[in-house]
Amino acid sequence: QSIYQWRGASPEYLNNLADGGDYSVFRLTENFRSKQSIVDFSQAISTDYIIDNIVDEKAIYYLNPSEFEYIEDVVEYLISNGYINLNNNIQILIGINEDINNLHSELENLYPNQFKYIQRNDISNCQNSYILEQIATYYFDKNYTEFHVLESISIDYNRKTARELKMKLDILRENLNQNTVEEIFNYLGVSIFSYDDKLETEILFDVLLNPLNEVFYLPENKDSKYIMTTFTAKGLEADVVIIFTSYYFDKR
Repeated sequence: QSIYQWRGASPEYLNNLADGGDYSVFRLTENFRSKQSIVDFSQAISTDYIIDNIVDEKAIYYLNPSEFEYIEDVVEYLISNGYINLNNNIQILIGINEDINNLHSELENLYPNQFKYIQRNDISNCQNSYILEQIATYYFDKNYTEFHVLESISIDYNRKTARELKMKLDILRENLNQNTVEEIFNYLGVSIFSYDDKLETEILFDVLLNPLNEVFYLPENKDSKYIMTTFTAKGLEADVVIIFTSYYFDKR
């Protein structure tokens, strides 16, 4: 929770609790859930570990930001010195949307049409998020079938149901229309709720309108390069991830 800073969460709360009370601190240094590269990173940012500019496959490369005047200088350095291959899947994680916009503009000048700026949509906040996700996946992923959708939303169905749902989903894919989204909900017998004063069907329609959102619903594109927040990156994978830790940890 602290990493994504949800609901104001911060690692400092745990640090202050440990420093200000009669508590014993036990550090969990083994993880059987995450990939080794994620474990290495979580250990690397701890003051208990020192990693001296390791450059190797699946390794962490440290750069001191004080050596660079601007964020784009860091990215340019990594690319020009061969630490990053533009043919790989790359994610650059920034903590503030305004800074993401600025970085995207600068990188566009340096590497035209290479990096894309994407933002996480509101589907995950909706009450019917699981259905919205399935419709979005069918819309963007041409290999996704009506049976994937029906199995994922766990409703009873037969061949007729699958055939009729496929027809409606194909109509949506061929001619994007909010009314068709509502028809799919009605066909499935699902009530439409609101989030942040917008109907779920409106939120889904806006997501489908933006082709950049396909990154959340397609198998990984190996040459995709995105600039996003840590929250937006949740659930995604990349060959190379650049994280400016000053957004998430004490700048010291």
